[in-house]
Amino acid sequence: MRIPLGVSHQGEMYFQTYRKYTNKKDNGYDPDQYSRFCKVLNYGRFIYFEENMKGLWSKAFLGALSPLTYSINGKTKGIVLDLENKEFNILQNCIDLNDFLLKHDLPEIQCNSETFTIGDLRAKIEEINLSYR
Repeated sequence: MRIPLGVSHQGEMYFQTYRKYTNKKDNGYDPDQYSRFCKVLNYGRFIYFEENMKGLWSKAFLGALSPLTYSINGKTKGIVLDLENKEFNILQNCIDLNDFLLKHDLPEIQCNSETFTIGDLRAKIEEINLSYR
């Protein structure tokens, strides 16, 4: 039996985060749990969901300290499924978002990575997706 990349359940769409579909520039991050499906929060031109993730170095460091510290949740990251390029893009700050927007010929936004939140990211992707529904 093959494990699906995405499933639909009661009218909601869920995706699993697989490393092989992740943009090569995002290799330094791993989801906290590979077997978990993440609920799609909005869709249109892109499919957007969020996942708790840790950097690979922090995973190794926390795991070396103790198995208990390894279980500490990572930071929530926005993940965009880019259907045109068939890849996941992990967007964790303003710089990542502007790089992503530039790559897709969309206007960049003025923002500060110090104050940029996951809510700001969610709102911007929602704004982009609205015109494609």
